[in-house]
Amino acid sequence: MKVARVFLIAVVAVGIGVVGATAADKAAEPQSETAAAYILKGQELYADKKLEECREAFQKAAELEPNNLTAKMGQFAILAELGRPDEGLAVLDKWIEAKPDDPQRWGASFTPQPMQNVPS
Repeated sequence: MKVARVFLIAVVAVGIGVVGATAADKAAEPQSETAAAYILKGQELYADKKLEECREAFQKAAELEPNNLTAKMGQFAILAELGRPDEGLAVLDKWIEAKPDDPQRWGASFTPQPMQNVPS
């Protein structure tokens, strides 16, 4: 469980703020009611430092697609940044514990690879 947390924290730290939009690209609400639209909106709000609104966008994305890893990582990252890391970890723990051995929960493109050239 600890390894999963560290992995997810590292991925979130790299990914949450990467996508930003210019002011001309931003709209008040997502154009469609999809998780992807709310994730994009959350990233835009994060870039604007509107953290509480960002949290709401990622929460809405997670409600629309409960198995969406990006939505869950966004929830975690924002809650941590808002000073509520325990709530963020609870979101991830609940998601992981639901089906810890289901590779689909980790994304269709995630395939564990053996480590190469690691000293024993």
